Amino acid sequence: MSVFIFCTLALMEQLNFLMLFEIIAFATAVFLGIHYLSSSQKNNRFLGWFLLLGFLPDLIIYVLYFFNKHEFEIEFPNTAFLYIPFLFFYAQNITAQFSKKSWRLLFPAFFTTVFHCIFQFTEWELFVIIESILSYLFSIYICFIILKTVHTHQKNIAQYFSSLEDKTLNWLRILSIILIAFNLFWLVEDLIFIFTPWEFYLPQISAFATIITIYWIGFSSLKQPTIFKEEQIETEIIEEKELTKIEIDIFQIVEESMKAGALYKNKNLNLSDLALHLNKNEKILSRIINTATKDNFYHYINSYRIRFFKQLLEEKQKNHLTLFGLAQECGFNTKSTFYTAFKKAEDCTPNEWLQKISPNNGIRTSKRPYKHF
Repeated sequence: MSVFIFCTLALMEQLNFLMLFEIIAFATAVFLGIHYLSSSQKNNRFLGWFLLLGFLPDLIIYVLYFFNKHEFEIEFPNTAFLYIPFLFFYAQNITAQFSKKSWRLLFPAFFTTVFHCIFQFTEWELFVIIESILSYLFSIYICFIILKTVHTHQKNIAQYFSSLEDKTLNWLRILSIILIAFNLFWLVEDLIFIFTPWEFYLPQISAFATIITIYWIGFSSLKQPTIFKEEQIETEIIEEKELTKIEIDIFQIVEESMKAGALYKNKNLNLSDLALHLNKNEKILSRIINTATKDNFYHYINSYRIRFFKQLLEEKQKNHLTLFGLAQECGFNTKSTFYTAFKKAEDCTPNEWLQKISPNNGIRTSKRPYKHF
């Protein structure tokens, strides 16, 4: 972002208060990066490098400019080639899709650093322009493969978990889209700065957006729990057209365990837990469930939760609870998950379904024993 930084600093000489807020935001990102680097989890360390490499150079440049220490100004290589791949490494690692081949994405950072050292003594301005434009295009490319990684992850987790709260990585998907928008914005901004004399205020807009994004990254990443344990590897499930006799028997065992053991009441039940309980292979068990039910593990478990919910409601059990309180007794974690699962299963909302069954159960609508949401 060299061109962006230069034009931003030039236009913000009278806006030191905004620069001060940027310095505080950059410092926050750097301290958060250091915090993540001290983590025992590899995915957090990748995120730490992303924050540290992405904002430490800007922090140094802005602090020197803010205190008028121009004699100490440093010409850093374009760090976008270095820090953006670490966000991709984070996405791969937290979704258990990391590949050693991904390290090749750091090659552009090596080559641009070498060229930076060579061209700073010759065609410097031209090199900065080309370097900046290439960095924007490279960042956009990385963000698109992050989006693809998250999309694959969101399909795969339904094969493994019965509850998807805090596992979908929607914040990372949104961040990737924001970074694509940022880089397109910076690209347009640089082209305007290079080819026109127009006095514009795009750097100020970009500065405010950067400050907000930094704190949003911190808030979202700190809330993000670990999704997979180190030994768990997420794989795509290959379905077969028909089950063998042995696999049908295994599915019957699964059904009996669900009915007799009510395993679905465990809010954190996952495929690994079920496989361990039945002493079966995870991948085989997942394929059996997918083939037998024509659905995934997530919807299979939630179908049992919905059945039990309706049973409790029809039998008028635990009528001191709200509908969602009743849903929690069945294994649901959040209201939105319960509402979506019920709508998918019954093609109506829980309240609408209750209104349908009330006359058949002698429950008067005006004196319904269950509270609504």
